[in-house]
This record gives sequence, structure tokens and C-alpha cells, in this order.
Amino acid sequence: MKKITIVFFTMVAAVFLQLSGTAMASPVKNIPVLEKIQKQQKRLIEKEKIEELTEQGYTKKEIFMGAIIARKSNKSIDEVLALYQKTKSWEITAKELGVDIRDLQKIESLQKWKKLVESNSAAVISYLAQYSDKSENDIKDYLKDGVPLRFLVSAAAMSKLSGREMDEIISYKQEEMSHHDILKILEISEEKLHKELEQLRKNIEDNINETK
Repeated sequence: MKKITIVFFTMVAAVFLQLSGTAMASPVKNIPVLEKIQKQQKRLIEKEKIEELTEQGYTKKEIFMGAIIARKSNKSIDEVLALYQKTKSWEITAKELGVDIRDLQKIESLQKWKKLVESNSAAVISYLAQYSDKSENDIKDYLKDGVPLRFLVSAAAMSKLSGREMDEIISYKQEEMSHHDILKILEISEEKLHKELEQLRKNIEDNINETK
């Protein structure tokens, strides 16, 4: 059960990064072109589907919640969103489709983390620079290249666990490698990454609260 929870948590985190809408098309400078892994993990929701649902008027949060519940219930996201339009409640929608309410609580936790990062970016950048042994300007350069701050937090944790440079990890993401494949290359388990991210996020939150 613990392993399933960890996999679900990291899967949800990966979807947050995908739905951030930040296309990391511009490569980080001085990084060699990396060979793509041919067999990638099936994505939770394709970019084209996100664009289609956005055009229909759905918000990023609705698409995200719908995608997670769809995966957990083995339903299509269209079916999930149609039911949500009737119930007007994610809890009721999840219950009717047989999805554990605790999964939604994990999602809520990640949403709070997302808001925390967005509203305290300067503090996050400062702590992340210290954690990754880089300057704040280095972190800001990544952001200028289109790398989301939330992914930088994950990349920093992966870098610390694997001993690889953040530039290398970011380039894997730019190559559109799946979360699963990146961890496989870095030889990091889901459990170790989850534990490191939990501690890193706690430290960032504590640092933000101390500066308020």
C-alpha cells in the first residue's frame, strides 16, 4: 500500500508539471543533445487533449482533477468531466466512480504547494539556490529558459540523490522523457525521491514562514 501511495503521489506531481503549460522548448546552453528513450511511460493526459478541453472552457484545475479521477476509475476524462458538471463536486464525482477520497486529499496538498511556490517565488529561489549549491542567478537563468520553478525543486532533489548536474536532469525533461524514465536513468527509486521531496518542501515552507 505504501508503494502504491508513493507512485500515485509522484504521478500527481508529474501531472502538475505537465499542466503548468510551460513548454521547455529552448535547450539549456552547452548541454549535448541526448538520445530519446523510445519506449516512454504512457502519459496521464496528452497535451492535445489539454488544449481541447481548455478550448471547451475547462480550467487547469478541472482538467487536472478530471485526469487523475479518470486514471483511478478507468474512465475517460470526458466521462469524468461530464459527471462533474452534474454533481458540481469532486468529492461526489470521485465517490460515484469508486475513487478513494484520500487520493483527492493528496491532490489538495499539491495544489497548496503550487500556490505556495507561486506566491513566494523569491523565497523559494533563495532556498533552492542554497540547497543545490548554486547562485540565485543560476536559478533565475533556468526560469528565463522556461523551466518551471516547481520542476526545479524536483530537479534539485533528483540532482542531490543521484549526484548528477541539474542541467542534465533539465535536459531530460526538455527531451520529453517521462518521469519514470528520468528516474530510471538516474537510478533513483520513487520512494527515495518522495522522501527527499517531502523534506525539501517542508524546509522551504518553514523558511517561508520564518521570513514572514
